[in-house]
Amino acid sequence: MRLKAMLPDHPEYRKAMIHTEDRGSTYLFLFASAGNVPCSADYWFVEQAGALEYAAETYGIAAEQWIEIADRQPGQQQDLEYDERGALLRISCLIDRIL
Repeated sequence: MRLKAMLPDHPEYRKAMIHTEDRGSTYLFLFASAGNVPCSADYWFVEQAGALEYAAETYGIAAEQWIEIADRQPGQQQDLEYDERGALLRISCLIDRIL
């Protein structure tokens, strides 16, 4: 399962992503750009609840801000977004100027 939240008012990060592995361990990825680029920082948690709690306490991301996004396929990078067919999404970094 993967979740994404935008952070338009954060001074350092523009986007966050949570990626939960099949066994439950979870990564919290933070991005300096809202575009589809590799993350700027990442954290590892034993379970998703810990990642969500940390994101809420540290970055102010409320539960309702998270939206589910397509899971990656084997061999695809964890911190990039893919469509339901497995194609890399082309989200421009120009979106940063809009946010």
